[in-house]
Amino acid sequence: MVLMACHDGGPGLEETAPAAGAARSAELGFEASVALVATAPDGATSALYWVDSHARELPAPWAVVEHARGAMVRAALLEGDEPSVAIVADASTPRDRSFAAALFVARPDGRVERLIDGVVHASRPLAASDGSIVVSRGEAGLEGAAGRIDGLSLDAIEPATGRARPLASFSAFTCFVAGELDGEVIAYVVDEAGASLVGVALDGRGVRLIAELAPFARDFTVDELRRAVVFTDRAPEDPKTWQVLRVDVSSGALEVVHEGPSMVLVPTLLSDGAVALHDRGSTRVLGAEPLGVPVPGVLRILGRSAGDRVLAGLATQEGSLAVPVVLSGDGARSRALPSPSGARVTIAGVIERGAP
Repeated sequence: MVLMACHDGGPGLEETAPAAGAARSAELGFEASVALVATAPDGATSALYWVDSHARELPAPWAVVEHARGAMVRAALLEGDEPSVAIVADASTPRDRSFAAALFVARPDGRVERLIDGVVHASRPLAASDGSIVVSRGEAGLEGAAGRIDGLSLDAIEPATGRARPLASFSAFTCFVAGELDGEVIAYVVDEAGASLVGVALDGRGVRLIAELAPFARDFTVDELRRAVVFTDRAPEDPKTWQVLRVDVSSGALEVVHEGPSMVLVPTLLSDGAVALHDRGSTRVLGAEPLGVPVPGVLRILGRSAGDRVLAGLATQEGSLAVPVVLSGDGARSRALPSPSGARVTIAGVIERGAP
């Protein structure tokens, strides 16, 4: 395992200079702990860390997950009195890895349990509001004229037992979990008929169509403030134009928020509902100045504290490994976090300490 050389800071990210942790936290305007997962290149394990928002050195890992060598790893924080982390990682290395991933849970005491197999490769688990972990699973189907149609499902997994509760099934090319709102899992499904955004009830009441979309949507974020979903998709009448869209989950009404020539817009929602996106090499607030502390490269937010007061994610520049970043919810203050040198990292979530 890689895991002791650290980098701290990143090009263009604010470094808070005072030596005392309390002073550094005061400059950031918050104190938070970020759940970080790091995987050595071509590694067969991933290490989990709790990294303080003011930390300049990487702490010792609190858990280690064993998985297939070279696995793609995604994670989500399961909050509670003693938070744990759900991890999706390849458990085997068949020629077709489509459904070779498994769902693991790292318990607060460092134990790691493998809960269920057949999970979609490189998919991110969803920590649902009912305490379950929602994952996309599937079985390979038959090749058709347009490609392979697989048998896909959304399942709610009980973290304590690994018991799976089926929520919905699809014959489709893709079923991607975008988030949750009002007791519904928001999923993006692409099948032979086209692409759509659907709401899947956590209580088993069924599936409803929210909106029909172009089949190129990506980078989804749930906008709780406006009861909507924000994402990027290709313009229906111009393949060279990409749009940031907002769809109302109740009415299905689509609003074009922004248009541009790049598919890498990666819309990011701030705590007041403002949209920040990747533009000319950095992440900036739409229609305004750049973030208070400009974040270089592409910023993907993967964790939000209660009330969106603290955000955590990855900043990636072309040709470089992603740098973990913590930000205030309004984007005014940000800081790179220490992470293992040469490792691939992802963020499971963030918890603000001392929040009201």
